[in-house]
Amino acid sequence: MAKADRDSAVQALVDEGAELVVRVMRDALREQDAAARVGIEQSGVEISEVSPAFRAQLVEATQPVIDAHVTDVDGELYQSLRDETQRLASK
Repeated sequence: MAKADRDSAVQALVDEGAELVVRVMRDALREQDAAARVGIEQSGVEISEVSPAFRAQLVEATQPVIDAHVTDVDGELYQSLRDETQRLASK
């Protein structure tokens, strides 16, 4: 096997492993969040859900803060992280 093919195969395995870890961790965090929520509600705290429209307003309202500080980080890295987050969220 040529080095380029081997490198590509290794990268594919790393990518597959990373996606598996993300899925497993997401599931574990959802379970932990659900358990924590039950405990919080049992202690008498009222939890208010936000609608998708309100969440969109919050995202829009905080965008200037992100824009002001995104120049402090590597732009290419930031964009690749956002792209990957959106890709994984869509699965």
